Amino acid sequence: MSNQLPIHGIYDEWEREETARRQQSDRLKELFKRAKDEGYNAKALRRAFAERYALEHFTGEKLQKREQDASDVDLYLTALAGVREAA
Repeated sequence: MSNQLPIHGIYDEWEREETARRQQSDRLKELFKRAKDEGYNAKALRRAFAERYALEHFTGEKLQKREQDASDVDLYLTALAGVREAA
């Protein structure tokens, strides 16, 4: 254990990161609240931003996984549409 941080050091680092994460989350909530106040659909905007980010930053295995997931979603929606038509 000589190469590891003492437990209090690990906790202190975690606490700093958690605080930063919460502050970031609060700033994003405020950003999307302002967007909603300006007439944007915040949920759709978040999805569009996530899609654009993925297209710009994902490569290789991550990109293949994302494409496979999209393909699976399409497959499931098609199957669900068939179930709805049969009902």
